[in-house]
Amino acid sequence: MRLSTAIKWGAAVLFVCTASSVSVAKAEVELVLPIEGDPVVDVKLARIGWYLFRDPNLSSNGKVSCESCHNLQTNGAQNTAVAAGVKGAGTRNAITVFNASLNYRLLWDGSSNTLVSQMDGPIHDPLEMDSNWPKIESYVQNNEQYQALFKRAGNLPIS
Repeated sequence: MRLSTAIKWGAAVLFVCTASSVSVAKAEVELVLPIEGDPVVDVKLARIGWYLFRDPNLSSNGKVSCESCHNLQTNGAQNTAVAAGVKGAGTRNAITVFNASLNYRLLWDGSSNTLVSQMDGPIHDPLEMDSNWPKIESYVQNNEQYQALFKRAGNLPIS
């Protein structure tokens, strides 16, 4: 590299660094505030959720639960490159479910903004759980363990 080229590049780098530091100094800093208070958790409903999250019978092959891909022992995420799903051939890695209720965007592409709106995805996806709500509802309604859990939670309807 010729000396004049090196000097030009050096001057360009110096200019960029100087300009960047000036613009950063002028930028307003907006702090991210912590979330206030503890979330209200109904322990009886949480227990139902815990069982549903770990139940492989919600999938079409009876082998894949939510926890199969969102392993709570590996930070609520997948420790493999791609989630296997019911057919053993997923297309992406499962992201963490830790603190998911506090997120304002969910899924890798951010296409969902609530836990309720995102849960149809894995249930219906032929590579993930390949199931449907009528099948799951029927299974849960006919399962004595779930019947007892829903009864203890205040005789909630299973729907």
